[in-house]
Amino acid sequence: NTLQYGISWARIAPERGHFDEGALRHYEAVFRAMGARAIAPICVLQEHSLPAWFSKMGAWEHPEAPDCFLAFVTRVYEAFGTHCDCWIPHFEPLLWLAMAYGEQRWPPPQHRKRRAIALAGLARAHQEVWTFLKRADEGNRVGISIYAPHVYPLDPHSPWDHRIQARTTHHLLQSYPTLLGTSNGGSAPYCFIALSSPGTVGVHVAPLRPRNGF
Repeated sequence: NTLQYGISWARIAPERGHFDEGALRHYEAVFRAMGARAIAPICVLQEHSLPAWFSKMGAWEHPEAPDCFLAFVTRVYEAFGTHCDCWIPHFEPLLWLAMAYGEQRWPPPQHRKRRAIALAGLARAHQEVWTFLKRADEGNRVGISIYAPHVYPLDPHSPWDHRIQARTTHHLLQSYPTLLGTSNGGSAPYCFIALSSPGTVGVHVAPLRPRNGF
């Protein structure tokens, strides 16, 4: 009786400051249809894809990125916020960072060394959305999305592989919630955790690998 449903920021805001009313009406109809069928929606405000204009400006590295995202969320809430009270600002943000900065499979970034700045931008955007949605309606629930595969050492007899396993698991499960709590004075700005368990990932020390050593 619950559906986690991601909307497209790129379709709703194809240009900065411009919102596609047809796209908003489409999503409003989708959420209304869920309600008519007693399906409780969990709205994911940003999945992995980003608007092209947002990527070109540097995405989450840009100091105005949280404000751009909040403007989008505000218009979305005006359009169909009454049909949903459960929200996830960013779907698996650490996976997006890994693909864009570590594996370099997704755009942007232009500056790979600024991954920490992008993560901080994501956290600030989450905080602003949390504050906005709670002020709009105290009953709104805001959650975080965690990418959590089972990480195991490829060589079970290697202490180095075990270290990589522990470090990777801690990073995936703890770093984003900890960052959000730190940025909010120790108070966690989320009501629930959506845990994605996509399978298993084997890790192995590879000192000559230029990006991350494993």
